Amino acid sequence: MKERLEKIIGAKITAYTRGSSYQATIIKGILKEVDDDYIVIFNGKNYVIVQMNKIIWVKI
Repeated sequence: MKERLEKIIGAKITAYTRGSSYQATIIKGILKEVDDDYIVIFNGKNYVIVQMNKIIWVKI
């Protein structure tokens, strides 16, 4: 999982929420302890939850 997370850091993503889109560069992240399939990625105060490379939730 560490290798998977390292590949994500530095990636540019487009996050969609409430009909709007946001550009973000992933600068750091941690794995959620509950389930290895979930990755919590922080970009400043914003964060997205990614499951199997699919963004399933975003807070801006």
